[in-house]
Amino acid sequence: MKKLGIIAIAMLMMSCGSEDNSKEFEGNWIEVMPVSLDVVQGVTLSADGKASSIGMATLQYEKWKAEDDKLILWGKSIGNGQTIDFSDTLTVASITADSMLLDKYGMYRIKYYKVASLDDVKPFNVLDSLHSVAYTTELETRVYKGSLPTESCYELRNTLTIYNYKNSGDGVYVMTSTFMRPDGETPSSNSYGRVYTLRGDATDKNATVYQLVSFNYTGEYNFLYEDGNLQLLSSDLMRLPEPIIFKLQ
Repeated sequence: MKKLGIIAIAMLMMSCGSEDNSKEFEGNWIEVMPVSLDVVQGVTLSADGKASSIGMATLQYEKWKAEDDKLILWGKSIGNGQTIDFSDTLTVASITADSMLLDKYGMYRIKYYKVASLDDVKPFNVLDSLHSVAYTTELETRVYKGSLPTESCYELRNTLTIYNYKNSGDGVYVMTSTFMRPDGETPSSNSYGRVYTLRGDATDKNATVYQLVSFNYTGEYNFLYEDGNLQLLSSDLMRLPEPIIFKLQ
């Protein structure tokens, strides 16, 4: 009888330890970016295990799962002419009713806050994160338009706006992306990041290259600046066999 009692207690402890805690992950999670508390990008985790990106057209979350102290996200990364399936396993450092802290590969932590509705999210002004330059206050704005290829049959149409202070090689950008589907456009989404000016590409040491790095370091784009327009380069700064041009507006 005593032995049976011990077994019963052990089974009860096992059932408590295996309790599903996935409900605390459900909802709209907005990433708190180092540059501003108002950056609108993140992820929606639905009760049915589906996930969707907030404010990121080139990083498309599709599903999620909570397992022990891990949050696993699956989706597609879109860019540079290819679509790549990915999975991210993140360690949950802490989670409460309105905040979540994730550890990514032991390298850095990502903080999120939860909102009941995306209408509650404040608008983001990318200029808040533009470094001021002591010797000038003149702001330059350039707008480019172009389409990025994907492995799907949908065109990814983009408007790229670059901001920098005059005579400064670095700046910030906003990329507004819209998938052009046969049954109509999808809502546009924005991605944000920094612009760095590099000297030289894979074939020309004197070429001017703009490197666009997203604020959350999920990806980068390299563009050759030539004749006032931007030409997409590969990750190793090679020119593509079929040029992809973003034209200055």
